Amino acid sequence: MHQTESTEGTTSATEERSDIVTPTQTVSPDTSTTAPTEGMTKNDNEQSAPTGTEPEATSSSPSTETKPKDEKPQPTTEAVKPTDPPVEETKPSATFPNEQEEQKATAADVNAIALKMVEYLNAYRTEQGSPAATVLPGLTQYAEYRSRQLVSNFAHDAFDERAAATALEYGSYIDPSLFGMNGDPYYTANAREAIAKTDFGGSVDAVAVRLARLARNSSSHWSYVGSADYTYIGVGITYENGIWFCDIAVTGSNTDAT
Repeated sequence: MHQTESTEGTTSATEERSDIVTPTQTVSPDTSTTAPTEGMTKNDNEQSAPTGTEPEATSSSPSTETKPKDEKPQPTTEAVKPTDPPVEETKPSATFPNEQEEQKATAADVNAIALKMVEYLNAYRTEQGSPAATVLPGLTQYAEYRSRQLVSNFAHDAFDERAAATALEYGSYIDPSLFGMNGDPYYTANAREAIAKTDFGGSVDAVAVRLARLARNSSSHWSYVGSADYTYIGVGITYENGIWFCDIAVTGSNTDAT
C-alpha cells in the first residue's frame, strides 16, 4: 500500500527555526512538503523491513527398495520473513499490535490514538531516563485545534499557532501596544510542537505506534519531545480524506495554569 508520512518539529514563535527537508515519511522541524513514500528527513529514515530469503526445497529420489509406496513426501521448509521490525533497538514495553487481527481505526478513534501515542512517547522517554510527560487538558485542546489547522495548512505557521491559542484563550495574553507595536492582542501557547501526517491504515494501536516512532526516530524532534526539560504534553489527531494529521505540543511549565 502506498503511504505518505511526515513529521515536523518547531520552536516557539520567538525561537529560530531551521532544518526543513521533506523526502519520504518526512520529519522536518520548520516547514514541509508532501512526501511520496515512507521515509524521514535529516537521516532519521525508518529502516525498511529486512527480507528473508527462501531456501530452495530439496528432496531425494525415492528408493523402491527402502521407501514404501504409500510413504508421504517430507514437507519443504520456508524461511520466516520478519515484518516491520522496529527502527530502534529499544521500543516501548507495551506489546505492538497484530494489525491483521485488529480492526482498522476510523475518524471516531482520534482521541484513542492520541492517548495511545502519549503512552508510547512516555515509554520511549522513560527508557532513556526522562520522566513521563504529564498530559495537560488545555494543551491537548490546543494540539487538537492545531491538528485541524494542519488539514488546510500543513506547516508551522505562527499566525495559525496564535489563532489556535487566541480562539481557545489559552496560554499567555500578549498586547502588542504594551511593547510599542501595532496589532491586535493575541494569545500564545508558549509550546514547542512536532507535526505529522500519514495515510497509514491500521488499528488504533498501529497508527499510534507509527506516529510515535516518527517523533522518536527524528533526533532533532526527539531532542525536545523526549527531553526531561519538557514535562507537559498534549497530542491532537485529526482524520481527513484518508490522512491522519497529528500535533504534539510540549512545554516546560504548566501552561494550563497561566
